Amino acid sequence: MKTSGKLAAILITGAFSTTSFAQSDFEGFFAELATGYEKNTIRKINPSWHNESIDFRGAGTAQSHETEGAPLDIRLGYTLSISDKYTFGFGIEYSPLSQHTSKFPQISTNEANQTFPIQNTSYKISERISAYVMPGFSIAKDKLIYAKIGYSNQQVAYRQGTDTLTNLVSGFSATKNLNGYVVGLGYKQTISKGFYGFAEANYMSFDKSSISGIAMAITDRIRFTTNPEFSGYNALIGIGYKF
Repeated sequence: MKTSGKLAAILITGAFSTTSFAQSDFEGFFAELATGYEKNTIRKINPSWHNESIDFRGAGTAQSHETEGAPLDIRLGYTLSISDKYTFGFGIEYSPLSQHTSKFPQISTNEANQTFPIQNTSYKISERISAYVMPGFSIAKDKLIYAKIGYSNQQVAYRQGTDTLTNLVSGFSATKNLNGYVVGLGYKQTISKGFYGFAEANYMSFDKSSISGIAMAITDRIRFTTNPEFSGYNALIGIGYKF
């Protein structure tokens, strides 16, 4: 009986010690702030236009354009230890800062095969929201490598300014929400009790979608339409708190 009692005590002690080791420093609810560098690329801009007043059409060509800047990500989520080495988390993030392309011209060709410039076009990316899952691997109790994959949505504004060269006397801004995905890799390390730092790299891609708006010329109403593709990446550093 004494031997059985000792064996039971050893097994119980081992179970508690394993449970304690399995719990990563990052297990629980978290809040994070991150910033760094972000670049977004807009491809296949190639806008078309339709003068609805006289039923006259044309198409433009434009090269890819980019935005660059420092984003701000605000995040909330939860991480669970599923073994002594592996974690699984989920999170949601909001990026409140907008990013703009510089204004750029386009060359347009109409139905009569005449070419002319369209000036003062630009894009703005804003209001990005992402939801994702994060499988992770614990290097140590206070160090975690994780992957990130999920859904992302952002608002895109297509802007056309006034243009004396093409007799546009009013500009416009058309907005559209685009759906896409985000994938990334990151590393977290505890700084002090509850607080940790992290570094992360992400890639984002969004569905192609038609964006259009109306501009007025001196006597005509002109609808501009564009079907761009959006993608981007960022490299971030941040601080988090595990509740």
